[in-house]
Amino acid sequence: MSYEDLQEKAAAATISFNALSVQIKELESQMAANGELQKQIVNYAKTRAVYVEYRKAGYSKKFRAEHEADILLHQAAKKYFDSIGITKLPSVKSLREEYAGLLEQKRKAYAAYKQARSDMKELHNIKANVDYLLDIPASQEQQKDKQNPDNSFMLLPVFSVPKERAAVTAGDDLRVWGYVTNKHFRGFHGNGKSSKIRNLTEDCIACR
Repeated sequence: MSYEDLQEKAAAATISFNALSVQIKELESQMAANGELQKQIVNYAKTRAVYVEYRKAGYSKKFRAEHEADILLHQAAKKYFDSIGITKLPSVKSLREEYAGLLEQKRKAYAAYKQARSDMKELHNIKANVDYLLDIPASQEQQKDKQNPDNSFMLLPVFSVPKERAAVTAGDDLRVWGYVTNKHFRGFHGNGKSSKIRNLTEDCIACR
């Protein structure tokens, strides 16, 4: 894998993560609006009879004082419908079905979001360590691969030795991703040396 490939993968992972974040926020916004509409419809329906009597009483102050809570709820619901431009109220049943669909979409999107977040963190962690290993300032990242083909690197399944004892006790899989630059990989590959590499936070094995 070249450094340019790593950059592209890291950038793509970030774009995917951000897109899913936006999608989840939009779904949550739709769910909140749906829930608010359901609430207002219920309030409107349960106070309608009182408001009808209030009108028949000629908007009597006495009647209002006796039923003020219901009247205020009814008026607030009507004001809400007007604010969102609704002229025909949907049924609560249809809104609940819509909400369930939105909830399912969010569940799937969140599962994808967690995977995208994990992928993004892993790729950016690898990139940060490769940047450190190759001593590449951020301002030079766009030029290093063309200037030095040895900046390509290998990803190898390896063991995290410092955490081995704790991991074994916990029953964890010890395999992690380690890395080594191509110039060093060519230097020791096949010469009988162990290719086990330390944690990503440590240097290339050939640089020890």
